[in-house]
Amino acid sequence: MLPVQLADENSITVEADSSLTAAEVCRHVATAIVLRDQFGFAIYISIYDKVVTPRHTSSHLVTPQ
Repeated sequence: MLPVQLADENSITVEADSSLTAAEVCRHVATAIVLRDQFGFAIYISIYDKVVTPRHTSSHLVTPQ
């Protein structure tokens, strides 16, 4: 399970595994919040004091080591 904090301070949980892509997370979140238009919708990942965004929607959120 992947906790997702939304810009409006609400949060949702997305079912996740190692093959999950950034585009799939965006699609799951957009569906959960009933977003009608996904244009410009993006995710940002916060790890400690850093915030990053995947460069490509096909990027996997978890990369094998």
